[in-house]
Formats: sequence, C-alpha cells, structure tokens
Amino acid sequence: MKNLFKAFFVVALLGMFAACDPKEEDPINPGTPDNPTRPAAAVQVNVDAITPETFTVTFHKVDSCINYHILACEPSSQEMFFPMFGFTGWDQATAAWGILCTSDTTYTWDEMVPNTEYVIFVLAHFANSDTLITDTVFTATLGGHGTSSVSVEVSNVAATSVTTTATPNQETAMFKDFVISKDYYEEIGHDSTVNLLKSDYYSHYSVDTWNWLDLTPNTQYYFAAIGQNADGQWGEMSMVPFTTLQSK
Repeated sequence: MKNLFKAFFVVALLGMFAACDPKEEDPINPGTPDNPTRPAAAVQVNVDAITPETFTVTFHKVDSCINYHILACEPSSQEMFFPMFGFTGWDQATAAWGILCTSDTTYTWDEMVPNTEYVIFVLAHFANSDTLITDTVFTATLGGHGTSSVSVEVSNVAATSVTTTATPNQETAMFKDFVISKDYYEEIGHDSTVNLLKSDYYSHYSVDTWNWLDLTPNTQYYFAAIGQNADGQWGEMSMVPFTTLQSK
C-alpha cells in the first residue's frame, strides 16, 4: 500500500512540473495580444489648420454618441470663474459654455492669442453617461526678431468721435494703442505715457481699426501705439495728433 501511494505521488508531481513548463506551441494566454488595440475615442479630434490667431478643428463622433459640446480656452484663465457658476469640473463648464454639435463638425476658433497653448474640451453625451475628451493646440508664433513698429493714422474726425487705424510691421508680435488728450500727455510726460500704454488692458495682433466715441469737442488729442517683437522687446511709441471739431 505504501509503494502504491509513493507511485501515485511521483506521477502527480511529474504532472505538476509538466503544467509549469509549457511548450512553445502551447502559449500560456492564447488570444491575448502583446499590444492590445486602444478603443476609439467617443469623438475624434483632428486639428486641420493653425495660424497665429485661429485654429480649425474637425470632430468625428462615434454612432453611439448622441451629441457633444466643444470648447477651447486657456484653462488657467477660466477656472477662477468655476465657483461663480457652481462648476466642480470641466465637464460642467464645457456643457455650459461649449457649442453643441449633433454630427461631425468642423469649427474655427478666431481672435486667439498667438504663440499660446489652448486646450480643446469635448463633452460627448451618450444615453446613460457623458465622456470628457481633451486635446491641446499651440497657435502659431507671430512677429520676428527685428524692431517692432506700429504706424498710426486717424480719419473721420468729428466733434466727439474719431476713427483710428494702427498697422503693425512684420516684426510685431503684439501691440497696444489708445487715444490720450494732449493736456494729459503733457501732464504725466512721455515716459509715463509709454508705461501707461504698455499696461493697457487690450492687446492687438493685426491691423486695429476702431471708432472712438465720447470725445470732447474742440480738444487736442494724440493717437498712440507701441508694439513688441517675438522676443518680447518693445519698440518706440508712435503718435499722431488730431483735434476734434467744434460742436454745432
């Protein structure tokens, strides 16, 4: 009986070793690829074209996606507003601020800032769930390494309004412009006027034509502009004087 038990134990042990040493023609996990195929995104995001101030994107949705919202922005500039709207994440922000699309769509974002990273948010809606997809895009660099200059001109001068045009040269990546009265310019001086202009809230990247209203009749003004090149170096401030007409 003891010999019979020993023989049975040896056979079982050999079988265990055989199971732990599979042959090459008998793989451990047949049917499992080394590099499994990644499932397709609910909405495919394809960037078609990029300029300094625009980018065009095409969106392709899967059939099970009912519709989707699209949004593009600099996250750091928008997340500060989340508490104001009660948002806890970009899914809620995209649903509230985004553009609703019901089919494959091509969309162009314009008036963007050159040489800036933007995040594209896509919130895909399914029957019982939503999926947030993100991608990034960099707008093209504007300007060169030479000296920035901005030409300025005025037209349609009236008693309380004027039309101004500021045209940057090819070296200019960004510029500022404003209208300042001659009296105030002389009060604060040239250098302070330059600093005031540099800190102006509005930045421009291409020809800026604007109709200024609410000016004072029969008053001397300057239209001024200053620009930066691609290296962030400021050029000289350009100025042109004008005098509003007397009111009738």
